[in-house]
Amino acid sequence: MVSLKETLASYVPWQIAQGLADSSTSTVEPRLARFPAAILLVDIAGFTPLVERLTRGSQEGVERLSRLLNSFFGSLVDLIAAFGGVVVKFAGDAIVAIWPVREGSLDATIGQAVHCACALQEKINNRPIAEQDRLFLKVNVEAGETVSALIGGQDGHWQVVVAGESFAQLAAAPQNLQPGDIVLSAETLARAKEHYAVEEIATGYFRLTGKPSYLLPVTPATALDPLLDHGMLRAYIPEAVLSRIDAGHGDWLAELRRATVMFIPVPGLDYAGPELLDQLQNITTGVQRVLFRYEATLLEIGADDKGIELITVFGLPPFAHEDDASRGPRAALDIQSTFAKLRVSPAIGIATGRMFCGPIGNNRRRQYTLYGDEMNTAARFMQAARHLGDGIYCDEATHYSARTLLNFQKLPPLVLKGKAEPMRVFRLAATASKNNLRPPLLGRQAERTALAQSVQDLCDGKGTVVFIEGEPGIGKSRLLQDLLESASQRGLRTLSAGTEALEKLTPYYVWRGIVSQLLGIAELTELSERRLRVNSKLAGTGTTGALAPLLNTLLAVDVPENDVTSQMTGELEPIILTNCCWILCGRRLNKLLCSLCWKMLIGWTQHHGH
Repeated sequence: MVSLKETLASYVPWQIAQGLADSSTSTVEPRLARFPAAILLVDIAGFTPLVERLTRGSQEGVERLSRLLNSFFGSLVDLIAAFGGVVVKFAGDAIVAIWPVREGSLDATIGQAVHCACALQEKINNRPIAEQDRLFLKVNVEAGETVSALIGGQDGHWQVVVAGESFAQLAAAPQNLQPGDIVLSAETLARAKEHYAVEEIATGYFRLTGKPSYLLPVTPATALDPLLDHGMLRAYIPEAVLSRIDAGHGDWLAELRRATVMFIPVPGLDYAGPELLDQLQNITTGVQRVLFRYEATLLEIGADDKGIELITVFGLPPFAHEDDASRGPRAALDIQSTFAKLRVSPAIGIATGRMFCGPIGNNRRRQYTLYGDEMNTAARFMQAARHLGDGIYCDEATHYSARTLLNFQKLPPLVLKGKAEPMRVFRLAATASKNNLRPPLLGRQAERTALAQSVQDLCDGKGTVVFIEGEPGIGKSRLLQDLLESASQRGLRTLSAGTEALEKLTPYYVWRGIVSQLLGIAELTELSERRLRVNSKLAGTGTTGALAPLLNTLLAVDVPENDVTSQMTGELEPIILTNCCWILCGRRLNKLLCSLCWKMLIGWTQHHGH
């Protein structure tokens, strides 16, 4: 029986798990290693029709697809491990394995990878996987300087990315390979000690024409170090897996699920540069912070000839929301803003639909992944956006879900690889809603009369508290808009703010809009301008700016911490923050707000019988 530790370890590349056990400290920190290695990419043809056919029907088809994929990919994993390779990534209908040079030379390592490729083509290529389906293999082998980075760490979640010049060679290889092909670049052939029979199929790329004598398979390391504990492994595993395992449903992970997927490329990285680790760390943590706010998942980080790409998903367990399709483009705008600070211009592709979600592989190595047409669409949109410059390209389903919140520009249909018909595509243009017109308010006369009386009471110097309750969609927000318009017409200053489901983890969020309006920074979008305005307000009151960092949570002004605020406990912060706001906004006005807040609290408790 497979233990929990073995199950968790199967989701983590072996060299990472071993590195955790070998570490002299339990503290995980970003780190980067450079080493020569051979890389093997197995591209699987005939995969897409199988997935589409079996995910078109019932859950029984999904479970059958899961069994077929696990059996097929499990065979690949075992054969690669038998030749000393480590599977680092399942990339859709492909698998990437690596042979780091541990002992000996790179040419011997290349030989191990080439002989593994021959074994894969001999034993697995053209294998029947179902009654009417066969899968075919196309294999690329490359070698060179490789980079492995451990990055992230936000909320305890870490990512592993393997990249380098050899991955660029893989991505630049000819795309019109035939089933059974084994292809190497001229650079890799020059590094190999053994002479292979080849023919040139494109400039700088050669197809293997003869079968070399096999090297003896290597006995793979399978025993887990006893020092490796569950906590170390969990940091590398998606919440979608952990939540099911923790609930005892680890065997029932495969499912059809509606989700929104987003591909984010990061071009222009210098893999040989001294700043690479800092760049990767800043990019990853920036994306992780945005995704944490939107309750989304950073599924994986991959590499190609143009840089790295991050694949994120909205709608995976344990986080799923009715508005995931609109959260995707909203998060993309935040990521675009985050990347701008890092001087990176991402070209993002987003698509929404039902996809197969679940683990593939076996107890030696598996990965939680998604399969479906939307994955290909998002990747193609990313490539199109990158080719045309930058921007955020969305499919029709995503546009439909977010069209009332965000501005989109309809682009000419795109002809995408693998698509029979041109695809409709929408470019995300701005954060504001296009629809600012409100229909006239009809009916609700009793409610409007009561609200009008509350406005009159306020004009007469009598404060009041009004509660509006009702089922979703019956017009509460429209009534409030009518109230604000009526108050403004009477010469009253109005302040309004609301909550959002995705901001439930942001302290004081409902007051951010109120205080921002009081300070006159509500319309300022640039962080530097907001910070400057707050600092000038503090200076105008003659108050020291030592407490200004406390306003970061309330106003999102990002004032650096200082010796005073860094020593404050969580219990003191709300009290001092309130006093700080009193000074900024004016004592008299803020005392009135506090009085109204108290009345609202008392009114709510009495109204609900507490």
